[in-house]
Amino acid sequence: MRKDSYPSNPPRAGLNLGVVLRALWLPLLVWGVSLAVFVALNYPPILCVTPLAWVLALYTGRVCGQGAGLAEAGLAGGLLGLAQGLLFGLVTVLLAPSEPAEAVSALLRGAGIGLGGLAGCATLSLLAAAWSRRSA
Repeated sequence: MRKDSYPSNPPRAGLNLGVVLRALWLPLLVWGVSLAVFVALNYPPILCVTPLAWVLALYTGRVCGQGAGLAEAGLAGGLLGLAQGLLFGLVTVLLAPSEPAEAVSALLRGAGIGLGGLAGCATLSLLAAAWSRRSA
């Protein structure tokens, strides 16, 4: 066999958490800022930022697909969706004027969005990672 047929960087065993963190920090920052702005301006944040959540999941998958494997993309997408839901609940409770019963409802809604986002964002992130690995 020729020497140049061997890969220069053999795949590492285990998850590459550095890539996961690198793929998460920017989308979470964008999500938190946009969510705070929409809530502060009294726009319905669930309608306005849901498409943004999907785009951020695609970005996360693309970053993971270029620097790691599909496991990292799925993990990063799932964590992104869960964090988006939790941030949604916290920001709506903290910034929107509400009564205590509405605050509990907002937190529960955020938890539901987080669980749905876990599945949805993980799926979109996996698809984007597979697509970026395919075209590379």
